Amino acid sequence: SLSKESDLNGNVEADFYVFEVDERFLPLIYDQLPAKNLLIMNLQKDQVQRNGDPNFIYKKLMQVANDKMHLFLNNDDPHSKSFEDKGGTITTFGVKKGPDSYEKDESYPTLACPKCSAKIEYDYFNSDNLGHFHCTSCGFSSDEVTDYELEVKDDGVYIDGVKLNIPYDVAFMFYNYIGAFALVNSVAGISLEDFNRALESFKNITGRIDSFDYKGKTVKYFRIKQENPDTLQNALNTIAKDKNEKSVYLGFDAVEDIVPGYTNTFYLFDCDFKPLINSGVSHYYCFAPTSCYDTALRLMYDGADEEKIEITESDSVEDFFEQLDKDPSDTIYLFTLLHKFEELREHARA
Repeated sequence: SLSKESDLNGNVEADFYVFEVDERFLPLIYDQLPAKNLLIMNLQKDQVQRNGDPNFIYKKLMQVANDKMHLFLNNDDPHSKSFEDKGGTITTFGVKKGPDSYEKDESYPTLACPKCSAKIEYDYFNSDNLGHFHCTSCGFSSDEVTDYELEVKDDGVYIDGVKLNIPYDVAFMFYNYIGAFALVNSVAGISLEDFNRALESFKNITGRIDSFDYKGKTVKYFRIKQENPDTLQNALNTIAKDKNEKSVYLGFDAVEDIVPGYTNTFYLFDCDFKPLINSGVSHYYCFAPTSCYDTALRLMYDGADEEKIEITESDSVEDFFEQLDKDPSDTIYLFTLLHKFEELREHARA
């Protein structure tokens, strides 16, 4: 990317350059590109075969944070907020409690306080691991007031009373919006008016939801990583808002994007399935050979009617469409790996 935008003397002929970099290698990257500003959105369970647990990445970021940096910290994430003593300048951002905020009971796991290792408790969640929190021992907590704050109301999303022209109204995107505004307003002086105008033309390269039609039925697919609870919880909450008759097909299978491939189901137990179960699901179809029984048990633990659950160890296209043909619902919500969805969509179009 740099070579493309450089002259023969190696001078970069660009005003800005944007790279996607791997947080695991941030210390190495920082040695070569010593950034003055660092925004830490959230640290959560993800790619456990590569990263183990969030503390592994936390320690990598700790190697980089220093008093010459301007740190932008998420007030609603304990790991991010705990960097407040590490930067030269600290700017905080967050999302206020809104209509879609929710709570979890004591049966769901939380995390250890980054400062004293006691238990963190959440007063409410806006997303799976983001919300107002406090430590049960040392007093570490979210601030009541942040430097930049987004507010969700029934009629829209606001910053400083200005309604945003948002293209994606889901919880994790709310944090992206307020984090981005905090950064560009503080560093580049971009006004809220200009920021809001830019949102009108913002498009993700690929969306989170895809679909295909088959014999009068609509199959809605959630494009999520089967490696963390955050995207799954957001998808479950989205489906739960649909109170119409529907079926849910869950094909959580082995993840093989990194060698060695692995199967894990931990993120299913971090998520609350009860709102989904109470939203009028007529049928559950648990498929895929590696974890179909784990998935069915997870549904049952949160109160799903066992008679509504069908289990198969097969992930074949033929078996999937045989099930789809006899399903009484016209709306199907589907969870599976991306390559499996593409295979199913091609079959439906054939």
